[in-house]
Amino acid sequence: MLLEIKDLKVGFSTLRGPMQAINGIDLHVAAGESLGIVGESGCGKSLTSLAVMGLLPDTAKVTAERLSFNDRNLLKASAGERRRLRGSDMAMIFQDPMSALNPSFTVGFQMDQLLKLHERLTRHERRRRSIELLNKVGIPDPESQLYVYPHQLSGGMCQRVMIAMAISSNPRLLIADEPTTALDVTIQAQILALLREIQSEENMALILITHDLGVVAQMADRVGVMYAGEIVEQGTATQVIHHPRHPYTEGLLACLPETHGDQFMEALPTIPGLVPDLVHRPSGCQLHPRCSYADHICQQHTPVVSDAGEHRAWCHKPLGGQS
Repeated sequence: MLLEIKDLKVGFSTLRGPMQAINGIDLHVAAGESLGIVGESGCGKSLTSLAVMGLLPDTAKVTAERLSFNDRNLLKASAGERRRLRGSDMAMIFQDPMSALNPSFTVGFQMDQLLKLHERLTRHERRRRSIELLNKVGIPDPESQLYVYPHQLSGGMCQRVMIAMAISSNPRLLIADEPTTALDVTIQAQILALLREIQSEENMALILITHDLGVVAQMADRVGVMYAGEIVEQGTATQVIHHPRHPYTEGLLACLPETHGDQFMEALPTIPGLVPDLVHRPSGCQLHPRCSYADHICQQHTPVVSDAGEHRAWCHKPLGGQS
């Protein structure tokens, strides 16, 4: 297994008391596999990826029974070892490409600095490699684009530059955090197609973080559904999307827009309430204040996994019945 996560917890000290932002999650990704992580904003998706990359601030308390990449214990790795892993073996595409790139430097300078850090190349070789990468991600006239600043590019072009930088050292794992946020539908489709193509060519593992189950259906082999810093359902994309076991997954799927003929429904269903306060978590199942299936057992007892097989849900009343 390329990436293994077991009982990962991330906590912070706040003025209101300790906050358990990630509350004991288990995930794994094999080489060449695509894992989609879905959930509402504030559920801990991005925080999980930052913990894997070693990009959380010193104020974060990160613990895990196992957090390993290619059998290397990431929790015991030094800061220097984590830096060498980032950008070479593990890479990340951040959520907002317009702010992820430094506005003070040209695209070419930023790509050159990245290659200088991770690759033993001459200045001429780095320039040639930068042009190759920009061409690979579909940027027209890549040589001239080395001299432009990020603000001179569209959001879609900035995202392509971010992808080019992320794959510059042929990483074994690529984490894409909401890679299509703020892009129009046509550009979204192009970016997703580009990621699929690169993953296939390089046999990379891909973790796709998104709130869009439609994107997951296109891109992911397996899906992990997150709620309040916990994994509530895992399985193959087909299992989770077409046969959801957890009420939260059912709620997310119900919120997807539907059409009748060429007309959209007038009003979208919503999941009532909000993600719970992580400083003062509710007792029992974290979803019970928002769940129409909840009873006194859900309010008092933490759910355990309902299935021992590939498709698992952490719920007292899994949809489809108890296995």
